[in-house]
Amino acid sequence: MSLGDLLQISRAAFDAALLLSAAGLIGFALLPRRWRSFDVMLLSAQCLSLGITILSLLTWVTGSLLGTRWLPLLLAAAALTALSRLRGGVRLLGIAAGRLSFRPFLVLLPAFAVSIPALLLPIIDSDGLRYHLALPKLYLLMGKVFLYPWDSTGAYPQAAEMLYMLGMRLGPAEAAKWLHFGIVLAGALLLLVFFRRRWSSYPAVWVYLGIPVVLASAPAGFIDGFVIFHLVLALILIEKRSSPWAVGLALAAAAWTKYTALPAIVGLGLLALFRARPHRRCSTLAALCLPAILLLTPLVIRNLAKTGDPFYPVLGSVFGWEHPEIDSAVDRTVTQRHEEIHGPLGIPWGHSLGPVEPDEIVGWHLLPALLLLPLFWRDRRLPGLVALGLPYLLLGFWIHPSMRLAIPLLWALAALTAPALAKLELRYGRKAAMAAAALLMIGTLPYYGQGQEQAAGVFLPYLRGELSRQQILEGLVPGAEAAEWINRQSLPGKVMALDFPAPFLFDRPWLAEGLYNRPPLAIWLNEGADARALREKLSEEDIRFILVTPGYGGGRLQSLLPLAADARQEDVLVKLREGLRLVYRRDGIDIWEVQDSGTS
Repeated sequence: MSLGDLLQISRAAFDAALLLSAAGLIGFALLPRRWRSFDVMLLSAQCLSLGITILSLLTWVTGSLLGTRWLPLLLAAAALTALSRLRGGVRLLGIAAGRLSFRPFLVLLPAFAVSIPALLLPIIDSDGLRYHLALPKLYLLMGKVFLYPWDSTGAYPQAAEMLYMLGMRLGPAEAAKWLHFGIVLAGALLLLVFFRRRWSSYPAVWVYLGIPVVLASAPAGFIDGFVIFHLVLALILIEKRSSPWAVGLALAAAAWTKYTALPAIVGLGLLALFRARPHRRCSTLAALCLPAILLLTPLVIRNLAKTGDPFYPVLGSVFGWEHPEIDSAVDRTVTQRHEEIHGPLGIPWGHSLGPVEPDEIVGWHLLPALLLLPLFWRDRRLPGLVALGLPYLLLGFWIHPSMRLAIPLLWALAALTAPALAKLELRYGRKAAMAAAALLMIGTLPYYGQGQEQAAGVFLPYLRGELSRQQILEGLVPGAEAAEWINRQSLPGKVMALDFPAPFLFDRPWLAEGLYNRPPLAIWLNEGADARALREKLSEEDIRFILVTPGYGGGRLQSLLPLAADARQEDVLVKLREGLRLVYRRDGIDIWEVQDSGTS
């Protein structure tokens, strides 16, 4: 690792801490006093949740209406707002720190230790390279936030992505990894708040962070940690009988982060309504719904105007609306990822259940508390955990998605550890309960680090200086070398990348289809375009290079031809290639230069 690498990593960590601190102070400045919790740790979480929501929304609106060139002004305004409440925020943090013991840091220590390699390496995670970080980078390259038509995830809520974009505007994009890691740890520590810092809540934190699907995605440019943070905050506010408006803000923050929070939002909303006094249920319903409605309205209006689907492409999938750019076969692959595993959600408890990726494993260590559930079914906190996790189990009778989409269920299962240990303590005494906790924590240790084998494998050579950051990318990310070759070219214009998993690596604007989408060339062919029309389309889009991966014939004589659905389309592609020049072929990847492309 060179000194430059070390400075870049330090800058990324500093930027992440700066953004989270600014968000917390902004939330502290804007959160009405009557909605504030008296618990300092919970109040800190409230401020952070609200600050992230407001900051990301302002970033989205500013980037959409004025352009990303105005982001420095937004950052300056955010800094002034944060500084105006700095004294109160520091006092709040001081009180919170004074109430913490060394125990929270001890239970976080294994998670931090096994995540160091991933935190220090360049961005290599699939979702970050494809869209969570790729779209914010594209917005900065294009100078505006817009509905990117070639990746349906660009129409989703973008709270975390906007925070990542601010991180990129400040410095290295790796700040996103530190942002997400910090939020995942904060979501784990909320277990302590939920159980009022009783000793049994500490093993629950250990168990939760030992879930491979949770920890493997923590030091990466994912967004699931933000979802669970907002949802758990709403759960705790409901348990503490806080203002329904405070609960509504937390639920709205989850909705503005990811649509997959909806099952838990419905469950928690019903719980809050059930616990409200009968004559206040209408006002409670308004308080729970209005923040989310107001927050999502700009996104819904944009999607409706551009696609006709306000929640594009979700409503289309549910009601069978035709979206020719969406690949329905891929959609089924995503929603039925663990179809071969029996039971609700197809939960992959361990490798013995079938061929499961290491970062999708849940872990058998969650089962003991689940099996002891009948012993503490009258626990007053159980309805909240059921409201958080049960909706995902019910949905699991129809779909079997990635377990990252059901992390609220996993948080609820890990939380069951605390009442289980408390029940053991009541029946058999403190020593027996602590012995059981120690055995459970020891049994959890083998799961720490699962799913992070790639990062661990290159970490030591990287530290010793045997591998550079670019070499790591080229070794772990397909097409990274080709992307770097394109970045070195001085010719202007965009790049079209077919079935390319890492558009984030490009330093120029791109057209690359998302995970659910068909390639632009395939869509144009299906619309009846001939070779001349395709060249005109490429010129209109200012395409200079076309990158072809093995999925579409890269590295072979059939390059580009697998895009064709019939003989006519294949003939069109053959004629199109006559106007292209092959300038790169290596490791199954071709790069074609468009000779008559327009310039930007």
